Amino acid sequence: MKEREIDSQKEFLQPLLEPPREFLDGIQFNPNFKKSSHSLDNYCMKSKLPTTKDVGFYINFCGEFLYPLMNFYKLETHEFNNGPIMGAMNEVLINSVEHGNKSDKGKEILFGLWVGRNGIIFALRDEGDFFSRTSNKKLIESRTIICSTRKKEQGGMGFKNLYKNSDKIYVSNEQNALFVAVSKEKFLKK
Repeated sequence: MKEREIDSQKEFLQPLLEPPREFLDGIQFNPNFKKSSHSLDNYCMKSKLPTTKDVGFYINFCGEFLYPLMNFYKLETHEFNNGPIMGAMNEVLINSVEHGNKSDKGKEILFGLWVGRNGIIFALRDEGDFFSRTSNKKLIESRTIICSTRKKEQGGMGFKNLYKNSDKIYVSNEQNALFVAVSKEKFLKK
C-alpha cells in the first residue's frame, strides 16, 4: 500500500466527529449524564455498512436505536413516532452508500449518535468528498434540493425527506461530515 493511502485510511478511521456546540446545546446534551444500560448519551459508534439494494437492511440498522431511545425518554410505544428519525437516518445512510461511497462495498461509513434531553443528533462521514465542498455546505444548510440525477424531476428526494424530518442540518467541511438534529417534539406522537 502506498504511504499516502495509509495516511488517508488513518485519517478516516480517527474517532468519530465532534458535533457543533450549538447543536449539543440545542438538544440539551450533557456528557455527564449517568451511564446506564438504556442511556445513549454521548453514544458514538463506527460502523461499516455494506452496499445493498435491500433498504430493509438500513431500516434494521436504524431500528436498533429506537428501543433504547424510547427507554431514555421513558416513552411507551404508543407515544413514540419513529418516522422522523427513521426517515432522516435512512436517507442519509442510503445516500452515503450510493453517492458518497459509489456503492463500493470496501468503503466505510462512520455513524455517530448523541442523545440529549430535547432530541438527538446523528452524524455520518463517508469516503466521498461531498461534505468537504464549501458549495455543498451552503446548499444543504439553506435546505436547497440537490439533484445528482440526469432527470432533475426525479432527483433530490433524499434531501427533501431529510429536510422534512430534521430540525437542523450542519455540514462540517473540515470533518467531511453531515450532522442532523431531530427534536424530541418531532418523535412524540400527538
